[in-house]
Amino acid sequence: MATTHIYRTGTVSVAAGELIATGTGTSWLSNAVRGDVLLVPSGQCFELVTVETDTRVTLDAAPAGAIANAPYVLLRFVTSQGIRDLLEKIEEFLKDRQVSLAEFADWTTGTATGGPNKDGKYPLTDRYGTVTLAECPAKLVAMAGQGGGGGAGTVKQLNDVLPDAQGKLTVTAGDIGAATAEQGTKADGAVQKAQAMLYRPLLTDVLVLGDSRAFQCTKGNVGFADWAVSETGGLAAFPMALNKGIDGNTTSQMLARLQADVMANSTAFDVMVHFGTGNDRLQGMSLEQTIRNLEYLYAALIKRGKVVIAIAETPVIGANVGLPAQQTANHFAVHNWYLSVAPSLGVIVVNPWDEMVDPASGTSFWPKEGMTGDGLHPTPMGARIIGRKVGEALKRLFTFPALLPTSSVAYDSTAVPGGSLIPNSLLTGTNGTLGAGSNAMGQLATSCTLLGSNLTGLTVAASKESADFGFKQVLRITGMPSGTTPTLTMEQSVDVSKVAVGQRLRAVAGWEFVSVNTSVLQVALQIVAATSNGTTIAQIGQNQELNHALPIGSIDGTLVTQPLTLAQVPTSLKVRLSIIFKAGAGQDATIKLRQVDLTRIFV
Repeated sequence: MATTHIYRTGTVSVAAGELIATGTGTSWLSNAVRGDVLLVPSGQCFELVTVETDTRVTLDAAPAGAIANAPYVLLRFVTSQGIRDLLEKIEEFLKDRQVSLAEFADWTTGTATGGPNKDGKYPLTDRYGTVTLAECPAKLVAMAGQGGGGGAGTVKQLNDVLPDAQGKLTVTAGDIGAATAEQGTKADGAVQKAQAMLYRPLLTDVLVLGDSRAFQCTKGNVGFADWAVSETGGLAAFPMALNKGIDGNTTSQMLARLQADVMANSTAFDVMVHFGTGNDRLQGMSLEQTIRNLEYLYAALIKRGKVVIAIAETPVIGANVGLPAQQTANHFAVHNWYLSVAPSLGVIVVNPWDEMVDPASGTSFWPKEGMTGDGLHPTPMGARIIGRKVGEALKRLFTFPALLPTSSVAYDSTAVPGGSLIPNSLLTGTNGTLGAGSNAMGQLATSCTLLGSNLTGLTVAASKESADFGFKQVLRITGMPSGTTPTLTMEQSVDVSKVAVGQRLRAVAGWEFVSVNTSVLQVALQIVAATSNGTTIAQIGQNQELNHALPIGSIDGTLVTQPLTLAQVPTSLKVRLSIIFKAGAGQDATIKLRQVDLTRIFV
């Protein structure tokens, strides 16, 4: 049986209305099996029902027209049973991780006289299901003479407490005599290494590799990463420093910079999202070249313990981007390769294609209206679909969302270093300021200021609603603005004496959005730091191009800004909600904000 994932030797012929495909120069018996997919130049796909000879197979459906001595591509297919088996293995793996995590927590916090036998030993289950009773750190410290102090102890050698090559942790009694200072030091180091090797959660910072669509992933409402963060409650983060998307890149160029852009950052991420094979088509690369590059790329990451999430491409309008008909068919073939083959390589595949493609476009595989702005790059509508699919994968990998405040606890460098840096996290009270240009009436949360620019023609109604924790600040916007870049902001100021150079800050908030038309260009949460050298903004939701409006309907989620590292103590520091409207467009939108916070990130 063939070990490659595509086969295209020879040509294929099928009579109109027939199910029998005949090959010329083909060796199908050793390169095809029932369930594989046959792709012909028209873009039609057929599943193989049987493989009778090297030159004869039976298809599941007849082609629309006769096919005569045509080139073809045969894709190996992952069966539904194989997919179920894979999902069962993933579920088993996740359950094992939860068991290991619970055991590890008990082990790390155990006492010298605790454990099931009251001897300081706690059960640890390795990846083979073997349970070992291992001395907890407190017990090891007691055995080693209080941390290498040379007192009486029984730890003999470093490998007494180190996991072996299979990940098994073994602790031996060692000598009964007094431990030397050197032995105690080795024991301390062994405990630290054992803790690190036994269990380490995935880093939540995600690296993105790809082409221009990957590059724009953090460009607010046209970027899939910001949608993924919002719709998963901030399970993971997409730092700008780990955005390795480059306009115009082919898979060959991505491989050429794999070491410098990806491997060199291997300590900063465990999960990579890859998006981008479209430029291979524009540059005339063959289907085999693309698939070979993808196999090599993914294997290089997976063999190094990384998790790869691959976006199974998105539909494009070939005529808009100069894509010939054959390369359009190859683009679809890459999409099918992702669905049928990539999961067997250990890749987590997400599929936004089916929700974005227009069924009426047939083998042209055009996106639905409104999914892209230029036939290739997603609009907010398309980006939200991609982000939601990526978010579904993130939910399988991560457990803890961004922490929204449940009480207003102020920052205190000694008592509460993780407290809030803004004065009113839960948006209580009604003594806020409806400032100049806001065109607003109503109630605004205490310590908040509402400001506006170029809002002529708009009316803003500010009100409060109860929330599970504190209150929601509600802003209802109606009318038609006539000014350039009409903008409404709501902000809280920070006491800059509470921050210092080198600190990293991040803002979060829960948000809801409802609009009956496509008229709001952005809803962005920002940290705005002003210094003598200028103003720095870290944000999420900022539409840098301001070309595409948020989609009609309802949205809710969590806004988590990019981190802001303070190079100077700012003269002014604010958390701001920035809303920009489309000039000359009728507005009827409601934005609700709750549980706003600005805190330090501890690293």
